[in-house]
Formats: sequence, structure tokens, C-alpha cells
Amino acid sequence: MVSFRDIHHDGNLIAEKANFDHYGTKQFYFKYDANFIQFKINPSLQDFQLAQMYLEDYQKEHKQEHLKFYLPADEMIQEDVLLYLYQQFYTIGCQELYEINPLQFIYKDRKNEIVVEEVTNDNLGEYLQLQRNFDLDYGEEYVNLNRSMHSYHHNAKDTLQLLAYDHGVPAGSLQVFFNKCTAEIDNVGVLPAHRLKGIAASLQYEVMKRFSNHRVILVADSNDTPKDMYRKQGYKKLSFRYEVMKLL
Repeated sequence: MVSFRDIHHDGNLIAEKANFDHYGTKQFYFKYDANFIQFKINPSLQDFQLAQMYLEDYQKEHKQEHLKFYLPADEMIQEDVLLYLYQQFYTIGCQELYEINPLQFIYKDRKNEIVVEEVTNDNLGEYLQLQRNFDLDYGEEYVNLNRSMHSYHHNAKDTLQLLAYDHGVPAGSLQVFFNKCTAEIDNVGVLPAHRLKGIAASLQYEVMKRFSNHRVILVADSNDTPKDMYRKQGYKKLSFRYEVMKLL
């Protein structure tokens, strides 16, 4: 069965402890979801505080400015831990894992209005410019750092990047991390001026065609509107997990 263990991240296993695994990467030190602790069991307050001390020491030593933790799938945060998180000004979120059989994807054909192409060296510049537009809200420094990650994924053998054109204009994109069994949709984005035109659906439909023999999966924020779209398209919710984070 597919689980959060199958979800792609760019972190490497740094340390394996009794209660948690620590993942991180120097290359993408700025990415919160590549530098984190994954708890193996639901932590008590003491367990969480010990893990927090460990991670804070590591992050400060490596000049990283955040703490991030994932709790075990399908388990609620213990009440005393939850109170502590609020007192320490952590941001608490919940991720949901979805899966679909590609043949069951519900899609309305937009005919020739939307054209989806694989990102190659020929249109990589357009793809990177689109990502820049998505990332600008986080500042110029983040834009430049993230550009290196987009280029890295472009050259990875287990990654596919797709670019959608609305009447010839680059308007949306996504990327897929794949192996022999699963294809994970990630980083779906559509420019505001081109939304409500079925661009995200067209991008996903291309994934379904290319990976018809795979289990297509994705992770959505439980508070985001797109999860309702995914359900209408035929995705099934498999699991959830809590994530907590704060800046140092």
C-alpha cells in the first residue's frame, strides 16, 4: 500500500534514532521539506523536546534557520505536545495523501485551447521564467536559490516536468517524481490570469496518459481548496499526517 514513505523529498538520511529519522541536504538547505525530522512513533512531550533540542543544535551549526517535524501518519498530536507547540509558536499543518487509478481520472477535454508539453532544453527557459513568477512572493534570494533546484530536477532521470500553454502563453506547470510503481504529482502551479480554464486538469491528464500503468499519487494541504478539486477528479484519500514548523 502507498504511504507517506513513498513521497519524494530531496533530503538524505543524516541520522537514524530510536524515535525518529533525521533528513537533510546541504545543497537545498533553504527547502523546509528537504530538512526535517520524521517521527517513527507519536512523541510524548519529553520525546518532542529532546528531538527539538537535537535538531535546533544541528540547524544552528549548519546555519539553517528553521525546525520542521513530521508526525506519524494517521495519528493525532497528543494534547500536552499540542499545547507546547502553540506556546512555542510553531505553525501546525496537516497533509493528506491521495491516490488515483489513471484510467479513472475525470477530465473535460479543452480541445486545442490548452497545450501541454514536456520540458526540454528547448523550452527550459520558459519553464524557469514561470517558476520565477511563482516564487517572487518569497523574495529575489529565494527565486535564485529555487532556480538551482528546478534545474537539478530537470536533469534528474526520475523526474518529468510539464509546461502548459494557454493560447501559446506559458501558464502552468507541474513535475512528476516516478519509479516503477508510482508517479507523484508535485508543484502544480497556474498563473492567476489563467486560472479556471482547466489548465491544472490538462497537466494532470497528461500525467495520466504517460503513467497509465502507475499508481498516481499526490500530497495536498488539508486546508487548501485544490483537495476538493482532486476528489472531484476521482482521487481517493489514503492517509494524513501532521507537520509542525517554526523559524529560528
